Amino acid sequence: MMLFGQGRNFDPDQPAANRRWDEANSAFNLAAREPLMAAGLPVVNVVLPVSATDVPRNLQGLLAEVQRRGCTRVLETAVFADAAQGLLIARLRVYPVFGMLGPQAVGSQPRIGAVAYTQQKEFALDARVMDRVNPSRLGRAMAEEALPSLAPSVGPSR
Repeated sequence: MMLFGQGRNFDPDQPAANRRWDEANSAFNLAAREPLMAAGLPVVNVVLPVSATDVPRNLQGLLAEVQRRGCTRVLETAVFADAAQGLLIARLRVYPVFGMLGPQAVGSQPRIGAVAYTQQKEFALDARVMDRVNPSRLGRAMAEEALPSLAPSVGPSR
């Protein structure tokens, strides 16, 4: 499983804020890995900085890494602000990867399917909440909740 993370709140005029988003997304992603690994799921982490805003290039790189590693699922992690709705959002999404199992045509590329699972937590977007939300604790808890959907025979870690 590819555990892919990236923030969404890049602001070229706010390097300190960009660093905080990168730190939050990295902590969330790495913590989500812990219960998956404890449950015996093979996981590869890739976390892009918020400054990586070239979506086609990001997708191409993700697909290349998925193919190189032989991943059959992508678990996307993200912590970001939706200023229009006044929300801080933490989200996990699982996507199947097609074209990795069985015979493959020469030159064929894997493709990422539609979302198979989503888990999202929303918080009020204010300075107090931003200071109190712990991305590591949240990533671990959300991944534990997701385990039954990721591997039906696996429950939350003990």
